Amino acid sequence: MLDFATEDALSQLEPEVFKKEAVFFPSMDYMDYLRCDGVQVAQRIDRFLTLIWDRDQSELVGFRLKGIHNFFLKKLQPSLDLSDEDFVPVRDLFLLALQELGDKTFGDNKGADVIDIAAYKNAQRLAAEDDVHVEIELLKAA
Repeated sequence: MLDFATEDALSQLEPEVFKKEAVFFPSMDYMDYLRCDGVQVAQRIDRFLTLIWDRDQSELVGFRLKGIHNFFLKKLQPSLDLSDEDFVPVRDLFLLALQELGDKTFGDNKGADVIDIAAYKNAQRLAAEDDVHVEIELLKAA
């Protein structure tokens, strides 16, 4: 049972307001995006992409994109001519990832894994709908 002082202190705490934004974790080289707070179910697609679904798995509410630092430096930054002050539209990360994965899947790479193109398109659509961005300085510093 809580004492009165603890109850009083807890009652004065304001709950944090959920803010939907892309968060890049440089030390682990991945980015998370969640559209809403609550119970979620993760569906790992491959070594780069994990889709995040709502509790009932009926609505896509987020994603985790791994290994984006190297991908950003070698593919995205040169193709978009970005300065350090710019923000990266995350939908562009997915578009280039789809192009890269498609080239590997449908090219001469006979041992290529089957790529779940629909999963990447779903994540790209979510990123486009919510206009998800990540700061370039964070990607370069990783």
